[in-house]
Amino acid sequence: MGGGSIEAKIRVRPLRLGFLVKPNDRAALRRVIETNTCLWGGIFDFIIPLFHRTPGALPRPAIPGADRERICRGPSGGVRT
Repeated sequence: MGGGSIEAKIRVRPLRLGFLVKPNDRAALRRVIETNTCLWGGIFDFIIPLFHRTPGALPRPAIPGADRERICRGPSGGVRT
């Protein structure tokens, strides 16, 4: 038998999570923060406030110029093949 070698190349994309949290549920927010501290890259995961109905107005956008579709696509612009 020959002593050949096998070469493989793979791409790894970081997994990003989004946590839905009710704005008035401090215990859930604390659990999300605790979970994210244990995850590699958890600082980049989204914490999304979950409202029963859309608030009339928010003081200012958390991310200037970001809309819902842009946030859902993520920092890499979405999955590409």
